[in-house]
Amino acid sequence: MALDGGAETTTDKGDASTANSGRENRPKSEARQLSNARRRHWYRVGLLFILVAGPGLFGWLNRPRVQEAPAVVGPSVAVLASQPGIAATVNATLSVGFAHGGRWSKLVLTLVATSATSGPVRLAVGLNDFPRGTVVTGARIVRVSAPAAGSFAASLPLAAVTPEDKYYGDYAVGTTLSQPQGSPLPLATITILAPKPIGEGSQGAQLRVAFPVLRDEGPGASPQASYQVGDLFRGAPSSLLASGQGHPVALQAGTSSFSARGVDLSGYQVLAGDAPTLLATTSWTWDGINDATVLAANVHADDNEQHALFYSGIALGLAAGALVMLLIELIAAEPGTGSAENKTPGSRPTGDKGRGQPGPSTPAG
Repeated sequence: MALDGGAETTTDKGDASTANSGRENRPKSEARQLSNARRRHWYRVGLLFILVAGPGLFGWLNRPRVQEAPAVVGPSVAVLASQPGIAATVNATLSVGFAHGGRWSKLVLTLVATSATSGPVRLAVGLNDFPRGTVVTGARIVRVSAPAAGSFAASLPLAAVTPEDKYYGDYAVGTTLSQPQGSPLPLATITILAPKPIGEGSQGAQLRVAFPVLRDEGPGASPQASYQVGDLFRGAPSSLLASGQGHPVALQAGTSSFSARGVDLSGYQVLAGDAPTLLATTSWTWDGINDATVLAANVHADDNEQHALFYSGIALGLAAGALVMLLIELIAAEPGTGSAENKTPGSRPTGDKGRGQPGPSTPAG
């Protein structure tokens, strides 16, 4: 019997040792599980933040916007001659992206007399609403202003006008209408270079072109009338014309052409205005149209914008869903900080009370 009692005592001691070892390992296991749960929590937060920031930024940058037609300051041209009865056809060539002295807009006006003249004819050409900093190659150019309000000259169709934009102004150019060798008729060429657009503007996929208005154009002109140059173009020296007196030139629109360096104009669709004739995919032309204007859209660029809008909607939807999940993840208690798990590692739950305690020894015999 003594041997039996000794064996039971040894067994009870072994059970107690095993229970104590389990209680010691339990806090380490719980701490490891808690650390893994916290790590997974912050992994989810980081992933959701990426899903909010990335697609959200893409969607915001490509969000739908109100598409407005590009604004253009439309220039105009008026011409006075030193002789009465002069009529001329005006051919205009507008080039964009022409690199010359830092200027990127080039307008060439060619005035061709409709009949022979008695010797060279001096011309005073008014350039209204042209960019500030405009220069003319091979000719004298001066800055002028509109006639005083209320004066008789202010109502004349050839008079300079107040610019629509503060970055634009009025100019007067002196040149000569002469008959070069080999030319059947007298002509004058004016090459204008400007640091800003001359009747051209673009926005997004849209392109607008507006050629200068020929003031007092056609049969309505009065070639016999006579005006002081300084009255029409205030600030212009009378030396632009020999006598300071000028006679209106009856202007008619000839051929107008537009080109943009590196732009394939064949990919544009006309939306409004005067439909041009396409030449060699790089040039538009109009014949006999005064103040030719056109609004066109690049079909390929417009398609790209529509695709961007579609993907923008998908990206914003994805970002919105990820944002909701991120807020839920952040509002929820971090593992180990909630009341349900706020306990000291290693503490024994109430339900485990007495578990692993050695039982009473059976008395011997």
